[in-house]
Amino acid sequence: MPDIEIVKLKLRRGTDSQRESVVLEQGELGYTTDSKRVFVGDGFLSGGNVVGAKNHPPMYIGTRTDLTEAVTGDMVYEDNLLYQLSGTDAAQLSAWAFIGTRVDGTTLEYDAGLLELKDNGITIDKVASDFVVPNGGIEIT
Repeated sequence: MPDIEIVKLKLRRGTDSQRESVVLEQGELGYTTDSKRVFVGDGFLSGGNVVGAKNHPPMYIGTRTDLTEAVTGDMVYEDNLLYQLSGTDAAQLSAWAFIGTRVDGTTLEYDAGLLELKDNGITIDKVASDFVVPNGGIEIT
């Protein structure tokens, strides 16, 4: 029967601001006691690289910039739209990338969870010519 040995593994730990002030060695793990996140060092980058993205709770319009603990890769729903932090400064709106599709507002309109075709949203120039009949109608078979 093999011998079983229990090993206690400790990580470098401290607040997020303390983590940002050190360079974790390559493969060294660090844990932030305030934001409860794990980082792994590469020997060069101050504070290391976050392990995994975090999904933040849904927010109200314009409040994603208040997520001071967000790091690159984190995601948040704001007003039923999904955003991912693609930059490094969560306080900047430009650092948040929208994930999903948007309607152009001329053909389709999306409001309060309802997708609608706008009046005159589909015009003859938006339809393939082989569907159009001589009188200007659309032939569907």
